[in-house]
Formats: sequence, C-alpha cells, structure tokens
Amino acid sequence: MNTLREAAHLVELLDAVPEDVRIGVQDSEDWNAGTTWHPVGRLCRDAAAELRRLHAVNQELLEALRLTSIDCQYLHHAHKDRHLLFEECPVVARINAAIAKAEAQP
Repeated sequence: MNTLREAAHLVELLDAVPEDVRIGVQDSEDWNAGTTWHPVGRLCRDAAAELRRLHAVNQELLEALRLTSIDCQYLHHAHKDRHLLFEECPVVARINAAIAKAEAQP
C-alpha cells in the first residue's frame, strides 16, 4: 500500500464486506473432514478500523516530527555546538528523510 488513496480505497472495500460473511477452511486435505467457518465480515470491519487508527496515528507522528525538526534546528543552530553552522544537521536530516518517506508518492 503506497498511497493514502490506496489505503482509503482498501478501507472502503473492507467496510463493504457484510458483517455476516463467513469463509470455510478445510480442516485437512481430506474433503470429507470438517470445515471451520471464520467470520470474515467482522474481521474486515476490524481491519478497516485499525487502518483508520493507524492513519490517524501516522498523521500525529508526522506532525510531531515536523515540530521536532523545527525545535532541533533552533537548538542546534542557536547553540552551534552539534555541528558546523554550514553543515546539515544530522538529526534534522534524519527527521526530514522520515517525513519525506512517509509523504512520498510512488
């Protein structure tokens, strides 16, 4: 799943699965053996809810990274004790790389 659009589409598909849908899985290779029925509809609803939760958490983490980047730039550049002034701050560089990776489009 590479884009927010794909994730949103997947949530829609998972939500569209009726609650009472079940899938049967053979308990063994013997076709005369029993079948276990799994509540796929409920699992799909749970998965959709978890995707929504993870998206919200991801947005909060990105915002925290952005704020950390601003704070880090201020602290490092105001005190000039972490790296040379003309060099890129390694902490800010890692933060910005993580943000870019999270926001990247395929």
